[in-house]
Formats: sequence, C-alpha cells, structure tokens
Amino acid sequence: MDAATYRATEGISASDIKWILPPKTPAHYHAYKTGQIVREETRALVIGTLCHLAVLEPERLPTAFAVRPAGLDFRTKDGKAWKESQGDKPILDETEAAMLDGMSKSVAAHPAAAALLDGAQREVSLFKDHRTGLKLKGRLDVLGNGYVADVKTAEAGDAGGFAAAVFRYNYHVQAAMYCQLAGVERFSFITVEKVAPYAVAVYNLSAKALQVGLNSLNYALDTIALCEEAGQWPAYANEVQTLDLPAWAYKAAEEVK
Repeated sequence: MDAATYRATEGISASDIKWILPPKTPAHYHAYKTGQIVREETRALVIGTLCHLAVLEPERLPTAFAVRPAGLDFRTKDGKAWKESQGDKPILDETEAAMLDGMSKSVAAHPAAAALLDGAQREVSLFKDHRTGLKLKGRLDVLGNGYVADVKTAEAGDAGGFAAAVFRYNYHVQAAMYCQLAGVERFSFITVEKVAPYAVAVYNLSAKALQVGLNSLNYALDTIALCEEAGQWPAYANEVQTLDLPAWAYKAAEEVK
C-alpha cells in the first residue's frame, strides 16, 4: 500500500494518539481529528521524510529531491526557471544532500542495523481492531521475523539522550502500538544522528518500557471510546484550581538566597 492510500484509510494512528496523551486533552484530540489543527509540512518534516527514504529505500533517494546549485539565486530569471523545473520535489542545499548520503551509508555500515534491515519488509501498513471497537492503523518502517524496527533521527544517539527523547515524544507508545498491530513482542530503534559522523545506535526497547507504552495506549483509546459514546470532548478542568510551582523551581529559589 502506498503512503497516500494508507493516510486516507480509516483508523487511529500513533501520530493521532499523541494528541490525547497528557498534557493534551480529548479536546485537543478532537480538534486535530476534525481538521481544526492542521499539521504543517515544515522543513523538519520534509528532511525527516527524506532521512527515512535514505535508510529504508535508498534506491529511490536520487530522484526524490533536487540539489540547489551553489550560487543560484531564486530571485533571478534563471533561478526561478530552475526552481519551477523541479516541480514538487523538495529542494535541498549541498549540506543537506551530504547529510542524507552520510546517514544512509552510516546505517548500512552498522552491523546491528544492517541485520535488522536485511530481508525484512519495509514501509508496511497494518490495521487492527482494538477491544474498544476503535480501528487502529500503523505504517511500520521495518517488519522482520518476530520484530518491528523503527528508524529515528536523533540529536543525541547515546542511550541517556535517546531514552529521554523516547519518553518526551511518546516513542514507547508508538512502539507498543506497532507491536500490537504486528503481533510481536520485540521492538528495536535504529537511531542515526543528523550531523557527522552520523553515528548509529540500535536499541531494543525493554519489556518494562513497552508495558508503560501499552498502558498509555490503552488509556488513550479507552478515553477516545468514552468521549465518542458521550459525544463530549472535555479539555482542562471546569473548576478553579490551585497552581503551584514545580519542585525544581523551589530548589532553584533556595539556591539564590
């Protein structure tokens, strides 16, 4: 299934789920799903899509973007003509193109990453009904024999830095969802940094982390089902609440005395 068909198919994706997990609320989720919040095609998203292509489908990469010739000014007649000739292709500078090439080669040269990719299916669309009756969907980067793997670009690929990113961006919830869709218990991250030397690390997410992700996933889906049944999508509390400072703020205040 191509990506456009997948996106048009009914179902709740991991990207949708993040809109209802705290600190977001059912109101945020409903606004997103009904088109009131539009996901902008930012430069970071474009580069992220190309990074995935570089790792998962490197044979398609050369025709997926254009490289802006050095010194070409898009305000000039020649510059405007060249830009128009590229159609809808993303236009990268030479540094960005070198980054994609470096990431692709670095992942291919990493033994553990190469082993996960070897012989596995890539860009696999899966669908499943949840116990609530909600329909789930996911487009998996890599589906192997008994495992799912996901490619993540990272600011910091070390274990500590990436573990923090997993929690911050709810990657563990995505992992739990993909394991449910595929009927497997093993989830691996292939992480690659976006600057030279394009360092790669491969991590298997622990069973404990996957369980936390599954708990959050079920909470989100149970909440969505209840809201759909009630026809109500609440946001924050309706009553006045007492607001306190976070614990670290009091500690900081003590240090400046």
